[in-house]
Amino acid sequence: MGKTATNNIRVLVVDDELMIRHLLGMILERYQIKSDFAENGYSALKKWKSIRYQAILMDINMPVMDGFEAVKHIRKKEKETNRPYTPVIAVTSVVPKKGSMKTAGFDHYIKKPFSIPQIFEALNLFLNLPSPL
Repeated sequence: MGKTATNNIRVLVVDDELMIRHLLGMILERYQIKSDFAENGYSALKKWKSIRYQAILMDINMPVMDGFEAVKHIRKKEKETNRPYTPVIAVTSVVPKKGSMKTAGFDHYIKKPFSIPQIFEALNLFLNLPSPL
């Protein structure tokens, strides 16, 4: 795997739990990846519309707008506006049915509780990250 600078990578972290957002932010910071945060799908959509993210880590069960609805809107807008594709990784305690996450528009999922290597490996599926420190 070739090394790539991570200082231009920006990831949106979407979770209604402050501690999860904080933890994911610390993990991303460890890899020198910039992060923004949203507490629900609606807030995530607003941020996604104004900033180009290289990936999104998104919870599924959230108030206001859940992850399924948010990713549906993202995929629709990408098609309508020819916006570059944004990989969306579900970070969830829900055990999905086989194929249901892809059908919903997610590219990958990580089950809570997660480990630091799981986050790195999932992001590395879509981003050419340097080897972990």
